[in-house]
Amino acid sequence: MNLSIEPSYNLISILIFFSILIIILSYYKFLKNNNLNYLIIFRTALIVFLIILFFDPTIVVNKEKNKKLFWHIYIDNSLSLNYYKQPSYNSYIKGISNFIQKIKNKNIDYKLSTFGSEIDTPVEISKIKINANSTNIGLVFDDLNINYEKNIAGAIIFTDGQVNQGPLLSKFSNYNELPIHIVGIGDTIPMLDVSIQSVDIPPISVKGEKVNIDAIISSVGNLKVRVNVTLFDNNN
Repeated sequence: MNLSIEPSYNLISILIFFSILIIILSYYKFLKNNNLNYLIIFRTALIVFLIILFFDPTIVVNKEKNKKLFWHIYIDNSLSLNYYKQPSYNSYIKGISNFIQKIKNKNIDYKLSTFGSEIDTPVEISKIKINANSTNIGLVFDDLNINYEKNIAGAIIFTDGQVNQGPLLSKFSNYNELPIHIVGIGDTIPMLDVSIQSVDIPPISVKGEKVNIDAIISSVGNLKVRVNVTLFDNNN
């Protein structure tokens, strides 16, 4: 706690000092004969209080409070990570394991999650499977917004950036609620750009019977390259 008093009352302070001295001398007989009464004590206390207020003191109370914050770590487990020459699956998992171990050594609290077509909490890092049908990074931001009031220090996202489901990444370009660090995974060479040109579905279908759906898919990039294509309806 700090106490500061305005320094511009030097002359007035001297006058107040002599005023207090006069008051004490005025009640000298009472003080000498121990004939004090409560009225004198009350007046004296009131004068002292007014003098303190006159100096306009400022009391600053400093307090420290420790709050436990968790770093949320999100690991991309989509199929597209299997199509890169490097890193391999083992290198990918080992690199993340080493990163988690460094966090543990520094006693940093964290929460680990995987994301693809949904968000999940893995039991062990070594058991993470790279088999999600799509990459929806919007789920990560939804999870951060839901847990915003639950002591989040920030987020670390491991992903190849190949988003094929959910909102466009441009939607989150101005996101500044929490610090977010993104670790890029995969090659620097762009992957094949695939788009659905048309989808033909019969207007009438009967439950229990097969339905033929014709889809025309076009691509731009290198030919004879393996590509994973997943189609979703309105209910994902």
